[in-house]
Amino acid sequence: NKFSADLETILNEYGNRGYLESNISGTDMAFSENGKRVDITIHVDEGPQYTVETLDIGRNVVFDDDELLTGIEVLPGGTHDKGQVAEDAEAIEQGYQDSGYIDAVVTPQISLDRDHKTTHIVYDIDEGDLKYVREIRITGNDVTKDEIVRRQMLLIPGERYDGAAVDESERRVNNTRFFDKVRITLDETDDELFTDLLVNVEEGKT
Repeated sequence: NKFSADLETILNEYGNRGYLESNISGTDMAFSENGKRVDITIHVDEGPQYTVETLDIGRNVVFDDDELLTGIEVLPGGTHDKGQVAEDAEAIEQGYQDSGYIDAVVTPQISLDRDHKTTHIVYDIDEGDLKYVREIRITGNDVTKDEIVRRQMLLIPGERYDGAAVDESERRVNNTRFFDKVRITLDETDDELFTDLLVNVEEGKT
């Protein structure tokens, strides 16, 4: 329910400030005599604040550690921001996907040193395989010719998949103003080296 979600939000905020072991020990509700108002007291055990001691990358072959850690915001010596660590993992994952490794998965593994109030972060990486574009299929364009869409695409069949190029292609198709909606998705093929691009458009009113 909404109250449980609110409590989770409170704990997440503590986690973002390094209080990784915070918990809500209880809640009290006091209703007014007419029952129209309630005062809520939330009891929080904050626990210690953690800082990051070490940061490592695990199982990376394609890119070296320095390349993957470029742009990471939570660094050794800083407060362990739980939410930002998750975003940093997503940024590493996005970098892989933009480079053609569309199945890459990055999982932050966190260990706590309770004696020193520090953490050790390892971004565990399952790189997956490099993918290439087999074909680009366009749907939803009952009036507009395929070529209008294809000439906005920055990828062509046979090229390495590039997530950034896909995002820019989607923006370019949108900017033609022929369509109300544009969505580019991936479709697996029977060849593990290739993926298809599906460009679905919703034509605007003429």
